Amino acid sequence: MTEKNDPRLEAALISCQDLAGLMDSTEEQVLLLDLRSFLAYNQGYIGGAINICVPKTLAKRQGFNVKNVECGISKQQDKQEFMERKGATAVLYDQNGTDKDLTSLFWKTFEALVHEGLCKSVRWLEGLFLFLLDTAYPVLTLCLLLLFLLLVVVG
Repeated sequence: MTEKNDPRLEAALISCQDLAGLMDSTEEQVLLLDLRSFLAYNQGYIGGAINICVPKTLAKRQGFNVKNVECGISKQQDKQEFMERKGATAVLYDQNGTDKDLTSLFWKTFEALVHEGLCKSVRWLEGLFLFLLDTAYPVLTLCLLLLFLLLVVVG
């Protein structure tokens, strides 16, 4: 089980700017995983993200693993992309920014992917601003994030 003071957590943190560079790279396969609710995902998401919606009760069970994560993917195309994750850099994000509950779906998914070892690396997107904006203005959050990514890529 991952601990709150585990140095791997800090090392796995990725900024929006670094994510933009990673997604722009032709050398990296990026698997972007949106761990918000299906409703929040449908209100707006980062392009190319796969929504993983797993009930909280399942995420809190002992033995949670990558198969449970896969079951939370509703679109067949996204399921196929997830199954082809070997060597990819997985980047997870949710509505909580950097304030993480280590028993949440987010950290259970992080831990399951790290433990499985198929991904080249498993990262998590920083940004409490995503939570604050997403709560009140979900579409604005998406627009600001996309604008930021566009400015980083173009500028």
